[in-house]
Amino acid sequence: RKSEIFRLANLCQVRVAPHEIISNQALAFQVFEPGLSAKDALHLATACFAKADYLITCDKRFIRQARRLNVELTIVTYSHH
Repeated sequence: RKSEIFRLANLCQVRVAPHEIISNQALAFQVFEPGLSAKDALHLATACFAKADYLITCDKRFIRQARRLNVELTIVTYSHH
């Protein structure tokens, strides 16, 4: 699974450096969705900050949480077989 994540990460066209706006948005996501982990909140906030077209994940729980936050982002389920 890790090797597949690294392979997909290499497809990224933009790398986003840490930014205060991202950390503040991540904290806000956790307020509105208390079960959201810090890692997932940062992942989602970074994608929003970067105005990503897509966010790829294999975590169905994360998808449900992110959808409840009504982010303007297409979240795609990835399943590697």
